[in-house]
Amino acid sequence: MPHVLALPTPFPVGPVNVYLFEGDELTLVDTGTQTSRTMESLRQQLATRGFQVCDIRRIIVTHTHLDHCGLTAQIVAESGARVFTHRNNAEWLTEFPQTWAADAPFLDRLALQNGIPSALRDALSGLGNNLARYCQAVPVAGVLEEGDQLALNGATWRVLHTPGHSGGLVCLYQPEQQCLLSSDHLLKTISSNPFVELSTNGNRERRRSLVEYLASLRRIAELPVRLILPGHGEPITDDHRALIAQRLQSYQARADQIAQILVGGAQTAYQLIGAVFPNLKPADTLLAFSEVIGHLDLLGEQGRVIPQSRGELIYYRLN
Repeated sequence: MPHVLALPTPFPVGPVNVYLFEGDELTLVDTGTQTSRTMESLRQQLATRGFQVCDIRRIIVTHTHLDHCGLTAQIVAESGARVFTHRNNAEWLTEFPQTWAADAPFLDRLALQNGIPSALRDALSGLGNNLARYCQAVPVAGVLEEGDQLALNGATWRVLHTPGHSGGLVCLYQPEQQCLLSSDHLLKTISSNPFVELSTNGNRERRRSLVEYLASLRRIAELPVRLILPGHGEPITDDHRALIAQRLQSYQARADQIAQILVGGAQTAYQLIGAVFPNLKPADTLLAFSEVIGHLDLLGEQGRVIPQSRGELIYYRLN
């Protein structure tokens, strides 16, 4: 089993769990955010186990959210470690901050189409520019694909591509020990938010993140698992199938809530944000937007809601 290192982040989610595997190649799964506080914590926790940053030979990035990958470049600069990640993440890492900047027009256009006011769009753009300081570009030595096998501390772990929370998110599964490194795919007390995100198929289309996520959850429910090591919070040792069933039920309940709101007539996603999250802080708009858009996608998948264009705006109505 790996060592768990809980590293501080500057984000409301709190510490991120990264995992250290001893063996022929000292391997770190995820790295934390690019801050001096995070790096110092990493140094201290490595030292208590007899290691230094320069001893890390391999890094596996589960997905490209800043709390999971931001420190990667600094670790590589100090250790020469090789970086491996899913192909959907590779360009994002190697071409950061270009890929970060390229997402901004997409998000702004999507926000405009869904009724988010210009002042709030400008605030979100400023927030995005500020967040870019928590990461930097890093070379990727190799890509991970569904079904690939990794030798980690004498055991063979299987790569599972589980898109949803992020399009390139991978979990690692050890079948003999029935252990799953779930990253942010499944957390004990937090429902993962499938983020609004561009697809990686070159068509500059928006992923149906929540629809993908629910399919990935159902897939994990089919695995025999006794221990789940998540990206945040405590390990999951209870029945993971019961937890997943609970999450699936809660997502459907949110979709039903949105459908009920639409009984009163068609609305933009921004109008729905106000109805679903009446006391929302402006800084949480993107999270709420991802959640509402995702549930509208789910309702569309179920044939219950259809989008309608009215000028430059998109409205959603019951089918």
